Amino acid sequence: MKKWLSILLAIVMLVSLAACAWAEGNDKITLTEEPTGEVVRGGVLVLAKSKGLDAGLNIAKISDCSSDFTVMGQIYEGLLTIDETGNVAPGLATEWAFAEDGLSMTLKLREDVSFSNGEKFNAEAVAKCLNYYISDECGHVFKGSDLSMITGVEVVDEYTVRINLSGVDAALGLELAGSSGYIVAPSVIDNGEMATNPIGTGPFM
Repeated sequence: MKKWLSILLAIVMLVSLAACAWAEGNDKITLTEEPTGEVVRGGVLVLAKSKGLDAGLNIAKISDCSSDFTVMGQIYEGLLTIDETGNVAPGLATEWAFAEDGLSMTLKLREDVSFSNGEKFNAEAVAKCLNYYISDECGHVFKGSDLSMITGVEVVDEYTVRINLSGVDAALGLELAGSSGYIVAPSVIDNGEMATNPIGTGPFM
């Protein structure tokens, strides 16, 4: 018995030494070319997932796992986002503020954005998208949670929207930083192709 334990211990030590030696020789990644700092546009991004997208690419129906939103986050952008410190930060909206009574949030939108098909990103597009999300026609998967306090979204001016609420929703910023705040192009809502031909403001199509 002692003999076998000694042999087993020796094997473990050899494996550990081999692993350390491998790590010492492989602790750096060598680039074949020096980065130029230039942005290269175009190409295909391939993402591996452990499960298929059961709802297709319909952002209003996807709730399965975080990897789904990793995929959708390449197509869409949110009104807000979360920064490296965990705080709500600007996204498609540059600034936002709650009304004194807490029953609405007004957001100023970026003016230098367009959807990937060339459609204009503005307050009308945001209002149409969010009003569609809370409609019975859409049946958004988060209508009963993230979007449950939203009663409607109105255009204030070309790049300002007001989200009206049925009650105070302290988590609204976080909700708009998640997939419930992803903005879909108006034409996709009109033609019903959200699941097959999603159009957003994100880097990929």
